[in-house]
Amino acid sequence: NQALFISGDEQLCGVHCAKDQQAEPEQCVTEDVAKNIQRLIQELGKHKAVKLLKQGGGCEQSFVWDTEVTYHVGGEERKNTVRMKGRADKDIQNPPNMLPPVVVDVKKVRPGRHTDCYFQRSIAEYRYDAKAAMYVEGLGQLTGVERQFVWLAVEDGEPFDINPVHADPGTLSAGRAIYRALLC
Repeated sequence: NQALFISGDEQLCGVHCAKDQQAEPEQCVTEDVAKNIQRLIQELGKHKAVKLLKQGGGCEQSFVWDTEVTYHVGGEERKNTVRMKGRADKDIQNPPNMLPPVVVDVKKVRPGRHTDCYFQRSIAEYRYDAKAAMYVEGLGQLTGVERQFVWLAVEDGEPFDINPVHADPGTLSAGRAIYRALLC
């Protein structure tokens, strides 16, 4: 998407503007919305979890791998190879302080919905666990290095809180079962 400048060096992408508004970019968002975006950027920059995103590693990197699937047809076991594709928000291969490599997935949430309780519901409802398991498995297969998985639940309004949510082994195991069942 082409960036649309709203004033000075502040910019928004064309996704959030109607096509007929793109001729005059300064009309794409109200001043209040632009201020809210700037405040969000400022608050995000202060959080230690966001500093993790600035570490080395790829942003929005696509990766492709093959996975073997076993299934049964009429009592007969069959195997098939399925080509898989992922696109991680961030893959940090060498995090600081000797931490293991980690895949980070940023999720925008409404104010107050970043807490563990609310976000666990989102994981179940939107099957974030399946995606996490798929990415951990795929990147592990491609690199030979096991990764952790963390979601950053980011409020899209005041007070712009952030909650890093770690995908524990049980969550990844449940996610793996879900995505593997979908492949059969």
